[in-house]
This record gives sequence, C-alpha cells and structure tokens, in this order.
Amino acid sequence: VNIWHECDSCEIVINVYKLTNYICAFFSTMGCLSAVAMIINLAAVDKQKVAQYVHSMRRLCTVPATMMTGSLFSFAIAVLLQASLTMKTAYFVVGLILFTLIVSVYAVFGMVAKSRSMAFRTKLTMNL
Repeated sequence: VNIWHECDSCEIVINVYKLTNYICAFFSTMGCLSAVAMIINLAAVDKQKVAQYVHSMRRLCTVPATMMTGSLFSFAIAVLLQASLTMKTAYFVVGLILFTLIVSVYAVFGMVAKSRSMAFRTKLTMNL
C-alpha cells in the first residue's frame, strides 16, 4: 500500500521516477565533466595569471555548480517519488516533513556560503 492507491497512478509515477533518475545521472555526469575540464584548463594557466583567468571565465565557473544543483534537485524528486511508492501515507508525510527541514537547512547554509564566496570574489577582483 502506498499513497497512490491505484495501479495506473503507480505506473505513471514509476515512469516519472525512472526519468528523474536519468536526468539526475545526466546532470551529475555533465557537472563532473565540466568541473574536470575547468581543473585541467586551470592547471595550464601560469600561477601569476590565475586570478585574471578566473575573472575572465566568471560565467563558465558557475556551470559545474549549476549542474550539480540540477542533479541534487532531480535526485530529491526521485527520492520523494520512491518514498511515495514504498511508504504508507502517514509515514510518507513524516518523511516529507523531515526532508523539507533538511532541504531548508541545506538552503540556508548554501546562501551563507554563497554570500561569503561572493565577498571573496569581490575582494579578489579588487586586487586585479
């Protein structure tokens, strides 16, 4: 017994669950490959020009993080779909509440880290 209560609904959710897993794999792979490419390119830059390189590649430096965010988001959807297929309604609601709390804490820490990162980047570009 799950929260969908019907076989037709379960089949649709199973197909959406499979799709979100493929999307998650795509975002993870692309995020990892783009991060590796950035590291390889950064290794080829002279140490004196690293700050200038990072400044000139500002938008491209956000691609790995964006891909990983997409991966985490699609993974979270897949987890919720799998939980909805395997848990009774009462347990699913409790799990959803706990999941929401964890995501909220993650979001707050992410915003704090991003604000500190932006402050560091601003300080770095002022030194150029």
